[in-house]
Amino acid sequence: MKKYIEYYYSLHINQISFDSSRYYILANNEKYIFKKLNLVFVGDNYNRIKSTLSKYNCFFDIVNNKYGNLITTISDEQYVLLRLTNIPNETISLYDIKNDIYIDGNLVSNFREEWIKKWEQKIDYFEELLANKKEFYNELYPAFQYYIGIGEESIAYLKSINDKDADIPVVQHHRLKVSSNLYYYYDPTNIIIDHCSRDIAEYIKSVVINSDDIEEFIMILDEYLNSHVFSNYDIKMMYARILFPTFFFDYVEEIEISSKKRSKGKELVHTFENIALCYENGIRYLNKLFKEKYSIPVITA
Repeated sequence: MKKYIEYYYSLHINQISFDSSRYYILANNEKYIFKKLNLVFVGDNYNRIKSTLSKYNCFFDIVNNKYGNLITTISDEQYVLLRLTNIPNETISLYDIKNDIYIDGNLVSNFREEWIKKWEQKIDYFEELLANKKEFYNELYPAFQYYIGIGEESIAYLKSINDKDADIPVVQHHRLKVSSNLYYYYDPTNIIIDHCSRDIAEYIKSVVINSDDIEEFIMILDEYLNSHVFSNYDIKMMYARILFPTFFFDYVEEIEISSKKRSKGKELVHTFENIALCYENGIRYLNKLFKEKYSIPVITA
């Protein structure tokens, strides 16, 4: 791969190493990552937000190849070269999450309506999956019903929120997790445009399902919310997204794609019993915070 990178980008590579589907490169006293694109990346979208990202010193640049293209195709695979900044590749903390990187230009979207549509489609898909493969998912049936119910409650709550002028487009990510690192956060190929509550809500949800002791995090979250500007609409959107169980649906979809054997059923039920305990415990603390701090009519998981 080294010769391709040197050819397409006219680099003289001093060091190159491979890890987790990406190449780490030192060339001309600068650090780069050469990575395969796993998600649909639209170059026009990056060009549209590049002026916004350039105002912040942390975001990586996508380097054009010698033909002036953002994307380089090698053996029918698409790659991009990222020029790194000096940030360390550390696991993100709550305070690394930004909610105020606004997109330049006239981009108007009703994110609440988009969330409702996508969540309803997801619920319909998994209900059909359950009906058509009931025997395969027999072991997971109770978990299915529980999380689909929570999903429907989340959608109903989202529909009750209304502020047509509140959706201001900002830089967010597809799915931010407690295990995500700063290289992921500042990689422009991972960016999407969405409501400012998306990243923080997904991060909170990830903490909740991965922690047996949520009390310390709730105190940190309270301080974070005090130090950041969120409107009442933003807080309601955040709460709705925290409730929607994306983590469960993602995992079931992974099972479906990888065609795992039914013999895994009992193991999965045990796994989701543990997740449910963490989720229910975390939601109780979050409900208390959101109810007392923002007078939100909370939903009991």
